[in-house]
Amino acid sequence: MKLRNQFIILVFFYVISLFHSAIVKAQSIITFNNLNFQIFQIKIDAEIGKKLKIIPNYSVMKFKDFLEENILNSDSDIFITNACINDVNGSPIGLLKSNETEILSLNLNDGSGNFYLKPNGFLAITKNDAIIAESSNYFKTSNVLHAAQSGPMLISDKKINSQFNPNSNNKNIRSGVGTYTANNQKYLLFSQSIDPVSFHEFASFFQNYNCANALCLESVNCATYQKHTQLNNNDLNKKIGSYIVYKPNFNPTKNSNSVKLIRVNAGVYEIPVELNGVLKINFIFDSGASDVSISPDVAITLIRTGTIKDEDFIGTQTYYFADGSSATSRVFVLKQIKIGNTYYKNIRASISNSINAPMLLGQSVLQRIGKFTIDNNSNMLLIHE
Repeated sequence: MKLRNQFIILVFFYVISLFHSAIVKAQSIITFNNLNFQIFQIKIDAEIGKKLKIIPNYSVMKFKDFLEENILNSDSDIFITNACINDVNGSPIGLLKSNETEILSLNLNDGSGNFYLKPNGFLAITKNDAIIAESSNYFKTSNVLHAAQSGPMLISDKKINSQFNPNSNNKNIRSGVGTYTANNQKYLLFSQSIDPVSFHEFASFFQNYNCANALCLESVNCATYQKHTQLNNNDLNKKIGSYIVYKPNFNPTKNSNSVKLIRVNAGVYEIPVELNGVLKINFIFDSGASDVSISPDVAITLIRTGTIKDEDFIGTQTYYFADGSSATSRVFVLKQIKIGNTYYKNIRASISNSINAPMLLGQSVLQRIGKFTIDNNSNMLLIHE
């Protein structure tokens, strides 16, 4: 068995040595100690910060909808997996940073559950590097673009976490990530177990591929996609709080989206938006609004086209305005909106109480857009992936 495992490892590193481009697209199933794992390896190069991102799933879309949106908006093969452990509401428990914006701060508290098995750790992405380390070392890491904290650490300085019991029967499907070096080149190794594994078995898998450090990203609620992945309905219907997304063929021209804005008056812009693939209309770009808001006549049009149905309505919401007034509106889910050449799926929206109310593009979609800038000279919205 030991010779067999050594042979598999030699084959693994031989495959790696064949790749000299910016990425290693090895979609492989590896058998180790009679357990099966899927792997995805990424060469860490000067462009890693442009290609590898952590994306919050603000609306907690189902995995199938998140996949559809990202595949729809990508001109290359992509890789997607869990970013970290989340609470029952789909919110991260620890550090989460996306596009240089810290969404949740580092959590060094004690508690119960896998996240709090010590030491826990983080994955941080900079412009030209990816770092996995124990959580206490996060503040030593500078120029972080994206980061996610999870746990426990599987490997620290090439040693398996001493908390793990080699004879444990606590086995689950688990996903994780490690860093290793081959031929003086640093790589990320992502893996999700196909078979249920203990933490010690999962750590041993990374250790046998010579990972200096490795982190468990999630257990039980794992979801991983790469080209040709066969996903069952259980995986597709999972709600994951945040994702790691890798788009290998990053092109700064193709991966930016410029949209012409209409200046209404000082500081107020309208932006053309397509709703559910059937209606194009201008919205006010309003970062102060919590949701997308449409007028009753637009809602009726969408209902008549069959793109809003009874099951899309999810309740009511009371909204409070700057003048102290309030209003209660029906809330529903827009299946799709298109801004420029980018699609966004399952957007929370409300119907205003007045036919004369403005159409507002609020935070329920602006958060999904991510990083953007407005060029006041050219009246252009520049969306950066």
